Formats: sequence, C-alpha cells, structure tokens
Amino acid sequence: MGIKGEHDIKSRYKETLPDSIHIKITNPRAYILAGRDSNLSNGERFDFEFIRRGNKNIADIITYDDLLRRLNNIVNSIEKRLEKQGIKSLNE
Repeated sequence: MGIKGEHDIKSRYKETLPDSIHIKITNPRAYILAGRDSNLSNGERFDFEFIRRGNKNIADIITYDDLLRRLNNIVNSIEKRLEKQGIKSLNE
C-alpha cells in the first residue's frame, strides 16, 4: 500500500479525522514503550530517533508520550465521527 495508500486513506477519511493526524501504514512486530519524551535532552532525542529508526523493521519503539498522543488522536477521531451522527460525547 505504501505512501499512495496512506494518502488515499487520509483523503477518504478527511472529514472524520482530526487535522493533526498523519496516516502512516506500518506492520511492526512489537511495540516497545520507552519512557517519556518530555524530559529528553536534544542529544538524547537524537539518540532515541537513531535507535528507533535503526530498529523499525524489528519493533516500533515509542515513548509513553507518543502513545498518549496516538490515543488522543483516536479519541478525537471517534468524537468527530459521533458529532457527525448528532451524538455530543462518548458518554451519551
């Protein structure tokens, strides 16, 4: 599917996805949660990205903050879809 597939999905669901979402099709073998990214120095961020990219075919290495952002994007997407259906919140 690749980049074209990512673009097609973004176009197809642009009305229901938050503007901040970027579609990236991956097939990771595992997820590794590695600390918080808010307290990393610039050098540590560089090292983390280097390790993450070097192991992308083995595992998807993310921080807790990455996970929270991803979950927030999912919740925003669901809320946007519910609003289109006339439902004001997930609690209704």
